[in-house]
Amino acid sequence: MKRAFNISGREIVCFLLLAIIASGCQSLNAINITTTIPPNVDNIRDGSSLNKGGSVKIIGNNVNNSPTAYVTAVQDPSKKLWYLTTNLWAVQTAEGSVSMEYTGAGKLIINADLRIINGTFGGYPSIIYGRSPWSKTIASDQTAKFPMQIKQMQKLTCLTNYSLVFSKIGGNIAYDLWLTETQLPCDPSNGVEVMIWFFRNNNGPQGSFIGESIKEITINDIVTNRKFLVFVERKSPTRNWDVVTYMIDDQQAVPSGKIEIDLLDYVKSALVAIARSEELYLQGVEFGVEFTNQNQDFTFELNQFNIDQDLCP
Repeated sequence: MKRAFNISGREIVCFLLLAIIASGCQSLNAINITTTIPPNVDNIRDGSSLNKGGSVKIIGNNVNNSPTAYVTAVQDPSKKLWYLTTNLWAVQTAEGSVSMEYTGAGKLIINADLRIINGTFGGYPSIIYGRSPWSKTIASDQTAKFPMQIKQMQKLTCLTNYSLVFSKIGGNIAYDLWLTETQLPCDPSNGVEVMIWFFRNNNGPQGSFIGESIKEITINDIVTNRKFLVFVERKSPTRNWDVVTYMIDDQQAVPSGKIEIDLLDYVKSALVAIARSEELYLQGVEFGVEFTNQNQDFTFELNQFNIDQDLCP
């Protein structure tokens, strides 16, 4: 499950594109990228609603598995605000592609059309603020700062507004949060992966069911409680980190909607469940659609993605 994003309200943004070597063993060849800078960018201010900046499109397939698109500030191109990755970490035996397109007009669109030939495959096309342990890429030049120790944060509120339409999907809509023992390098060894699933279809989490957790979340601007099933997979000789998954009850799932949650609440609960320390560092926030081992035909649209980080005094 190799695998973020807050757009600040005072930055003028543009897109700087580059391809990186992604997770897995595939090398990256030429990638299909288009970019357009719209006119009248002077008034770009708040980007959390995904309606500011130039358009960009990246396409990943079994040859070019994980192209990445950076977003940088116009006034200072050295500032990396966030990035996209198709993150197809096992599609060598698949046909088709996954595209990610930021329209520049309020939407990030993920289109997946993949067919299994044989073997296994998986991916997690996602938007990332901060860093992933599977890449040297980092985008953390906005108000929220990562890596950050868990004990240094009081709250980490994330807002998403999304919709999913599919004819075939074996996967989930999820946050993926990586906790590491060291700030840098970003190494998952002996770390913790915390996933939060809002919807799933034809798949399930790793590990053993350990109980239920009732969480307060805001759905479509209404504060409510939702039941999450909690699963734990401890590290093993083939995977050297622990995994804690919060999977929303299927009867309460949210395949489309506006959701606001405190990610720190889930992280701290996960650490208690596996007796790990708040000395660990959160490397960033990732959000997208994870899928495995089935034909995929879906469209996912993200219309808002905002991160508010409150630090301890």
